[in-house]
Amino acid sequence: MGALRGVRLLRAGWQDMGVVHDRSGRTLTAAVSLRGRSFALLGPDEQDRRVGAWSSVLASLAREGSPVHRVQWVAASFPDDGRGVHAYLTAEAVADAASASSASYEALLADIDSYACAHDVVLAVQVRLTKSVDVGCATLAREVGSLTRLLADADVHVESVLSAEELAHQLLRTYEPGVPSAARASASASATASGGSAEDPWPMAMEETWSSVRVDGMVHATFWVAEWPRIEVRSDFLAPLLLGSARSTFAVVMEPLGSDAAVRKVEASRTADLADSELRRRGGFVSTARHARESEVLARRESELAEGHASFRYAGFVTISAANEEDLATACDTVQHAAGQSRLALRRLYGDQASAYTCTLPLCRGLR
Repeated sequence: MGALRGVRLLRAGWQDMGVVHDRSGRTLTAAVSLRGRSFALLGPDEQDRRVGAWSSVLASLAREGSPVHRVQWVAASFPDDGRGVHAYLTAEAVADAASASSASYEALLADIDSYACAHDVVLAVQVRLTKSVDVGCATLAREVGSLTRLLADADVHVESVLSAEELAHQLLRTYEPGVPSAARASASASATASGGSAEDPWPMAMEETWSSVRVDGMVHATFWVAEWPRIEVRSDFLAPLLLGSARSTFAVVMEPLGSDAAVRKVEASRTADLADSELRRRGGFVSTARHARESEVLARRESELAEGHASFRYAGFVTISAANEEDLATACDTVQHAAGQSRLALRRLYGDQASAYTCTLPLCRGLR
């Protein structure tokens, strides 16, 4: 298939790490499974502290001479039968049949069973393949090992480095409606039982239309985040989108820029902005509030780089999935409403749905 041509799944020696080798792009990509710690329930100050810790992790990837080409986080929600929360209640509840809190909790779980969904977060790391595949895998393993240590210091729990079987399961469940969001320990068994394997985790076929793409048993529509919030928002501004019940995947791919490249880029932008302002003044054009805001942002970026902050190119994508076109239209309306609550502007990637779909797989795609 064109969108996934030249991509294969390998096994690396370190911790049985799964590696996606893109032969056409000459890249190697690995992923780790993450688990949050009640971020949505924390106060604003603690949320800001954790976001600051995450930014320090990203800054370490943007160091000069870093082999990391791109990094991507993928947050996916899948239908769930509710077994996880029922098992948690059974394991943690106090044995008291007359407990009002236990009865209330059980009633709550009974009400939400039909709307239950599981939320998973995967962080993918990609390096350029400059020498042999073995050397590239060793470099990638070193970077992933360093990243897992930094994430632990940032209060982000790393469940595991995804093996080849677990990476295959991550891919398989995006296009097979019957594959549940399985625990990491049973991912290999789930993938095998559903017909997928680490040797061949790719879909059998894709059928692209102008506004969607069918991949085996699922229909997908992918949107690009055309505009991020223009106003000040809280650290949890993405909660309406990430914690929704629709079957969707939100991915942000980031490319670290070295300090020298970042400075050159922002200085060129500042020069172009000043030249544009001078042309407007000479032509007698009124400077708009939007233009003034853009100039302010450029000045702030230049100041941040001078203070030693890291710079990234980035893009966001949302893929919405359903079993048929009717359900997909309903899910798209739901997700677009949630995106509006998060102050995001989504644009459907018409005419490019097949390649856009791969931007929300852990492949670090989406930037030219």
